[in-house]
Amino acid sequence: MKTQEKIAALLGDVALPLIGFLFWKWSFYFIALYFIFDQLARFLFLPTRIKKAEIEAYLKWSMLLKMGFLLCIEAALIILINTQIIADFNPMIGLQKFFFYKDMGIEQGYILIPLLFLSEWMRLKNDVALKKTPELLRLDIHKTMQQNQFRFIFFSLMLFIVSFIKLNEWIVVVWFLSMIAFLNLIPNKKSQEKA
Repeated sequence: MKTQEKIAALLGDVALPLIGFLFWKWSFYFIALYFIFDQLARFLFLPTRIKKAEIEAYLKWSMLLKMGFLLCIEAALIILINTQIIADFNPMIGLQKFFFYKDMGIEQGYILIPLLFLSEWMRLKNDVALKKTPELLRLDIHKTMQQNQFRFIFFSLMLFIVSFIKLNEWIVVVWFLSMIAFLNLIPNKKSQEKA
């Protein structure tokens, strides 16, 4: 990932949720929903990425199933984490608040979701503009799969900790955003060697 891509990823994945938490009263669940919808957009564009990476059919279905399963597990873990940090947590009410939360007269959910999908579409267009080879695209997909596995471990650990230790929501938000920043900053050594 080049420096410009890392900066864009940090702005979208870390800075915007942090600003939302500090200034727009976004909760951890709101930030986590933003993150899950971002991951959903990436997952929905994954078949196109796999096709451009020229991955064989049997591996394609294996990757799609694995990443879809991990996305579902991540969503379930986030819900369980929220049940531990918020006493009267209701995921459906939280989802409703996500879509209908108004700030500056605009319901943010209806703005954020299309922006997440637009961002992913622009990443695809950027890959074409940079003329990424199928090999580099395969390395990007591999890194995404590794990040999904790391997030699974992270969310499992976070759930274990919040089950036994009562943490303030801001601590969970900072911990979560730090993990996202860390994942965005990890270099893909194989793609650096190819570049």
